[in-house]
Amino acid sequence: MNPGAVRQGRTSRLAVTTNLPATVTGSYVDRPFSFVSEDGLKHQAVLGISALAELASPPLTVTIQTADGRSMVLAINIEVLSGEYGEEHIALSSETAQLLAPEITQPEMEFVDGIYAAYSPQILWEASFQWPIDPRITSHFGTRRSYGGQITGYHAGVDLGAPAGTPVLAPAPGVVLAAEELQVRGNAVFVDHGAGVVSGYYHLTEMLVEPGQVIGTGDLLGLVGSTGLSTGAHLHWEIRVLGTAVDPVEWLEIPGTW
Repeated sequence: MNPGAVRQGRTSRLAVTTNLPATVTGSYVDRPFSFVSEDGLKHQAVLGISALAELASPPLTVTIQTADGRSMVLAINIEVLSGEYGEEHIALSSETAQLLAPEITQPEMEFVDGIYAAYSPQILWEASFQWPIDPRITSHFGTRRSYGGQITGYHAGVDLGAPAGTPVLAPAPGVVLAAEELQVRGNAVFVDHGAGVVSGYYHLTEMLVEPGQVIGTGDLLGLVGSTGLSTGAHLHWEIRVLGTAVDPVEWLEIPGTW
């Protein structure tokens, strides 16, 4: 196991091999996480590094527990490198700007965070993810965003420009967690891909899946729109790993096994 250096907003992939059947767990910056294993010998996990993570080398601890009660603890430091993100200034109409009021954003954020906290102990994707629509990027992940001249956070996904009604396709296999009409994110679909990886699709004009629905790569999720906090038709595509937003573009290169 040697995750090495990881940039802000990227995913660290971890693999541990044991010579006896074992359970493997981890902890990173006081955040516990689990490894997925099909045979008890090869264990895999993914860990999201925040786009706002401190540029340091925080410790990662892995605990291996065998069926006969023996245990081993491995410790390593992950060096966090700068994501080198830029800034973006967005002008909103007075009507749209009202959606940024804390009494609207906070409850929705808590609801969405609960969805992204889902964890299923299996890896459902078998290959790298695909683009959900043609990749005409209008806003990159990690960009520090300013509304009304004040930076309020960063872009937790990637925006893809497309005409309203453009089909949005599943980039990888998974299970639909939710399809909700939200005030800020508009019509939003969330898909669980296993091992703590959950993707989100916002501002849809139509949602064409239901919670609990099993989907495959290329299945129709909905249609591009401009619902919620949006200045025009586009798809906001988001991926979170163990609840931490990471750059979705990176997942076009991450395989199902490693």
